[in-house]
Amino acid sequence: MKRVSGERAIAGDFQKRLDLAKEFRVRYALPQAEERLKKLTAERTAPANVRDESFYELALTQLLQKKYDDSMATIQKFSTVTKKGEQYEKSRLLVGDVYLQQGKYDRAAAEYRSFKVAFPRSQYVKNVDMILPQIERQIPKK
Repeated sequence: MKRVSGERAIAGDFQKRLDLAKEFRVRYALPQAEERLKKLTAERTAPANVRDESFYELALTQLLQKKYDDSMATIQKFSTVTKKGEQYEKSRLLVGDVYLQQGKYDRAAAEYRSFKVAFPRSQYVKNVDMILPQIERQIPKK
């Protein structure tokens, strides 16, 4: 990617750094995306919106690499930084996604139900309402 050669020139531009990391993720260069996103989440001077999106993107990138424990740890760390905003809501949904990927349907369903209680006005509640019944059908009967 041509943008990588000019990466030093954007060192002070947090949004451009985030955009570059997201481009790596979109191109499925996940280790390169993860490396850059980790740096952005650690930047104390990064604007809150860039920091928050970096946390979400990092957790997503780790999930895509099947680094489930790392993804959960990133989401947990993010929750110590903020508990509001779209990126935080999306990260909470990622917890359910991690459980789904692991085949833990009961925990995924519980996480999605918890999301609906915590964020009843979220734009993502409709998505949860669509997938929750399908997940609940996957839970073995006791």
